[in-house]
Amino acid sequence: MFSLPRYLRHLNEHGYGVPMLGSFSNGIVLKFIKGDVLKADEVLQPELQRIIARNLAQLHSIPVPSDMPTRLDFFTLISWVQKIY
Repeated sequence: MFSLPRYLRHLNEHGYGVPMLGSFSNGIVLKFIKGDVLKADEVLQPELQRIIARNLAQLHSIPVPSDMPTRLDFFTLISWVQKIY
């Protein structure tokens, strides 16, 4: 069974994401971190593209524990979108 809090804790242990302050049966509380969203022209800068690619490669190299599901199915994503709207 997919557990978002468990995935977020696992990613945070490997230096990704923000710390999770709490989890409940119907949600989670994450720590706020100040930051900026990249603008379209910034994403096109070769140096930033290299940084993004390097970080994505590191993120995707994080080992997944054998007892943790390795895929999030399409129906789970749809159910999340339906909860938003």
